[in-house]
Amino acid sequence: FWAEPELLQPIYEILHKKYGKRINLTFSLAKCLEVMDANTNKGSAVQIILNEKGLKTTEAIAFGDAMNDVEMLRLVGKGILMANAQKMLCAALPNAEKTSSSKENGVAKILNQLLQE
Repeated sequence: FWAEPELLQPIYEILHKKYGKRINLTFSLAKCLEVMDANTNKGSAVQIILNEKGLKTTEAIAFGDAMNDVEMLRLVGKGILMANAQKMLCAALPNAEKTSSSKENGVAKILNQLLQE
């Protein structure tokens, strides 16, 4: 659904009440409410890739800026929030490491630091 946040919130609440844990509801943008199967999220996708590659979640790093990243960031060993991350995401992951925004090359800065270790 694409609409103003004040129009999306009631839709979110209705869908959540009616379908509960049978669906995954998330805001990828303030104006974008995503509705998916309950097991569909970036975290489950990353888990599939890690399994295929024989890697542990503790060996993975992920960067995120929106609520559709929350499962992925919780899954990996190092989940990093972008400086421009949604307030809801920051509240959901209050202890997460933060980096600069994408416009300020936040991902590159962290990757360069890790490669120098």
